[in-house]
Amino acid sequence: MEKYIDVNGVTLCVEETGEGKPLFLIHGLTGNKETMAIFPEILGPGRKYIAVDTRGHGKSTKPESYTLADHGEDLAALIRAMGYEKADVLGYSMGSYISLCAAESHSDVIDHLILLASKPSGVTSSVERIVTAAGFDMKTIAPEKMFELIMAAALAPENLAKFGRGELKIDMTAIAGAPMTDEEKKAESLSLANFDLTPGLGQVSCRTLVLSAQYDGINPPELGREIADGIHGARYVCIEGASHLVPYERPEELARLVNGFLAE
Repeated sequence: MEKYIDVNGVTLCVEETGEGKPLFLIHGLTGNKETMAIFPEILGPGRKYIAVDTRGHGKSTKPESYTLADHGEDLAALIRAMGYEKADVLGYSMGSYISLCAAESHSDVIDHLILLASKPSGVTSSVERIVTAAGFDMKTIAPEKMFELIMAAALAPENLAKFGRGELKIDMTAIAGAPMTDEEKKAESLSLANFDLTPGLGQVSCRTLVLSAQYDGINPPELGREIADGIHGARYVCIEGASHLVPYERPEELARLVNGFLAE
């Protein structure tokens, strides 16, 4: 069921599925709530999934500018506005930065926090870093070349070969989300410019699981380890044989880790 919730001067669109304890699903760069549809599929029934279009994305309000801190405040306010004292939160890639930002100021509204393919800081978005390091410009790079660079960083070598042979099926439209205008992409990119959540890691008091992937070239596993080391009692797992697209590469292992943690 699709709902629209007003928080902090914007309207956020969410999609609810299932019944049980709420698990908020926060999407990554250029994504929207639709790109998180794989998580209910692999995690299974038994909880209420609430996939969120963050501000600037999907069907939510698209301000001309916003910050990572705005996203964090939105998430905490959204949990309260939907009537929950506490909820579980899973953030994927950029969604993990948003979730961590919320937890640093509002751990009281989060029960279990899962940070998947995360990093504590960044000068730019990880995608922009990869494109620039390869000698290209975000404004002029051909879409086909950007796709090639991202997939090389987002899949483990063996899985990249399988994908090239058509043996690994990935719905690329589900990953990319809805098309964004140049203005929307610029606002998204600026919201991640020079962010640093490291100083606030010690303020996170909710139960936290940090999940990285062995071959992740977008957010390498050592960055996830930095987060876990800074949060008291946080658990860290590096999933072997996978990269940034771990939900597609190692779905069973991811489900085992997440469901086990949420059951505690």
